[in-house]
Amino acid sequence: MNREIYSAMDANINRGIEGIRVCEDVFRFGVKNLISAEFKNLRHKITELITLIPSGILLGSRDVQNDEQKFINTGSEMTRAGIDDIFRSNIRRAIEAARVIEEFSKSFYPGIAVGFQEIRFSLYDLEKRGWLILEKRQIMERFDRSLYAIIDSAFVPYDEMEETARILSGSGADIIQLRMKGLPDKDYLSMSVKISRICRDNNTIFIVNDRADIALLSDAQGLHLGQDDIPLAMAGSLTGGRLITGISTYSVEEAAAAEEADYIAVGPVFATSSKDGSLLDGVGIDVVRKICLNTSRPVAAIGGVDSSNVELLFDAGVTSFSVISALFRNGRIAENTMALKEKIGSCRGAE
Repeated sequence: MNREIYSAMDANINRGIEGIRVCEDVFRFGVKNLISAEFKNLRHKITELITLIPSGILLGSRDVQNDEQKFINTGSEMTRAGIDDIFRSNIRRAIEAARVIEEFSKSFYPGIAVGFQEIRFSLYDLEKRGWLILEKRQIMERFDRSLYAIIDSAFVPYDEMEETARILSGSGADIIQLRMKGLPDKDYLSMSVKISRICRDNNTIFIVNDRADIALLSDAQGLHLGQDDIPLAMAGSLTGGRLITGISTYSVEEAAAAEEADYIAVGPVFATSSKDGSLLDGVGIDVVRKICLNTSRPVAAIGGVDSSNVELLFDAGVTSFSVISALFRNGRIAENTMALKEKIGSCRGAE
């Protein structure tokens, strides 16, 4: 019976190491996220643990030729839908293998059992964090050549916000941010919940301005912060990494300091009217170009963005076009949204 137990342990050690290595490479090469190093460390921990088993016992128990179930594969085992599916399959394989090794080693090597219990719980944590990274990656991929509409309480009356969101999301807006200044929190939350539902029904990304608590409570996908709001690191702690986070910047230096942001908003790029009606000078296209050249993050341009300058911004490296007033011009929200979306789409063809 001991040989059979060692054979099961050997098979699951291989299965666990292989599964962890696949997860490691998903994040090292596919996603390019440093969480890959944590998977690598777990692989090495397994290698260290199995040195407690006398040399030759595991290999001596291996009997590949007589394993009649080695090539029994389910239909789902033969295909993978994408990198997310690869991670899902292999993290679960590694977790299951760790549990098997933990149980079988209790009779002979209690120290190994404890070690694999720790590995198993580390894998549980990596599974959760890995999924959050992959989910955020899916959202961020949609920033590419996106129309980022902003519903601002300075421009849109409260009782028109819900219908405005419905029109925007139904007319081609890829992202909608809700920005409400000076209104009661309960109203901000109530409207966020309504717009969040509309966005999910239309596959539109929903982002809340300033308020991490309201973003979480309304099931938003993102949070946008200004330079005077809570620090990015603190926002990440509050949200548990569940939300993509963007930050407004006004210079190359501020953009360079936004290392923890998922995307960077730059502007106003062109001269535009402020919320109180005064004219704001733009930072200029050269600043935008420098920021785009020096960051790997998506850059959203804001301030005076309309159909006349989309191509200029695109050529500078902008990936997302944040728009307020141009969408509401002459009260033709749907027509303006569709026209701007079409213009952004034409930039894709010129790529």
